[in-house]
Amino acid sequence: MLLAAVNQDDTDTDTDNSRAVQRYMDDSPHPWTGISPLASQLFAQSIRLCRSFRKNLKLPKETGRDFQRALEEIQEAQRLEEKLLALEFQTTCTDTGDYRTPSVHLAQVAEAYKLAALLQLYQTFPDLVALRLPSSSVHTNSRHIPWEEWIIPLSLRLVNVLELIPPNSGTRVIQPLLYITASTGLRYDTTTMLDISTFPTDSDFFTADPFAPPPTNLISRMSLDISNARHFITGRLNMLESSLPPKPVIMAKELIKAIWDAYDCEPPGVAAVHWVDVMEDKNLRSMFG
Repeated sequence: MLLAAVNQDDTDTDTDNSRAVQRYMDDSPHPWTGISPLASQLFAQSIRLCRSFRKNLKLPKETGRDFQRALEEIQEAQRLEEKLLALEFQTTCTDTGDYRTPSVHLAQVAEAYKLAALLQLYQTFPDLVALRLPSSSVHTNSRHIPWEEWIIPLSLRLVNVLELIPPNSGTRVIQPLLYITASTGLRYDTTTMLDISTFPTDSDFFTADPFAPPPTNLISRMSLDISNARHFITGRLNMLESSLPPKPVIMAKELIKAIWDAYDCEPPGVAAVHWVDVMEDKNLRSMFG
């Protein structure tokens, strides 16, 4: 599972994936998988599928087989989404034997895997979002889904779950991977970028009416939430760098910074950068666990 985002072998079949899911359909708690090994398996399959789709997207489509493969990957994404949405977790009072890792942490890890997997599927396959939108939405028949309406709220929800799990929990070995996943949805929303671009310059202050009220909504509430979430992720990784093998954590920090830099360099209203492409282009791969 931990190699899903960096594995170069894309030859597994749907049958192999199904067997893997069936094999882990149990409720055995583990600090790496939480109370639902199935959730971690679906997360791994989602990451693997997204990476494969982005890789194939760059290749020329020369035959009908190429288009058929793309269609099959979209259909697989829809199947994974349905399985993830059907997952439900119940916090048990089972004694884990580790006072630093109560059962509630395991339930939160499982929920984080579910949200992280959905976050990746919705970023990579916008058609899934379009199918969930009400028929009255202007984006129902569009491949462009405003991040501030779907991706960013989901990412912030994932961050909220991760905030509940302390960095000294026994689940900390898997936390960097979840932090990376959450970071991929923290793109500043269009409203804020437009507001910042219209912020008055020094010359404006000298020519403007000194008694005029200051401009409103210079920074949106969502952008403040994004900034706080970015700060939280960076701070947590700094803490984990001293309690986990440092090299993978340092690599995670470099990858997250590269992703955010790429996002912030895009023009307002443009969301063309995909984090998998950033990882591949800059060769920022690592392994946790």
